[in-house]
Amino acid sequence: ILSKPETVVVLFRSNCSSCHKQIRNLRCLDKKYEVILLGAFSNEKSLRREYLKMKVSYPAYYATPSVLRKLSVISEATPQTFIFSRSSIPLSVGFKKCSLLLDS
Repeated sequence: ILSKPETVVVLFRSNCSSCHKQIRNLRCLDKKYEVILLGAFSNEKSLRREYLKMKVSYPAYYATPSVLRKLSVISEATPQTFIFSRSSIPLSVGFKKCSLLLDS
């Protein structure tokens, strides 16, 4: 169960410096959004190592192919940031400053 009504999901992969930069840059969303990380396009072991390198407290999960389909992910480009709110599901691909994500 999510503790906040709005959620940000960030899709990351192994060896993705833009993913690290994006995830470290999400602090401005902490008060309003639940932030969840989804590892994809790499094996679980390498994603787990990548997550530990990030040194963040956001929960992280492995994105199975069925989860990727449900999110309508059509590209392996990362990071992909999904902002789920009551009204819409905006998507950002690539690094975007936190303040700009709030304006999406």
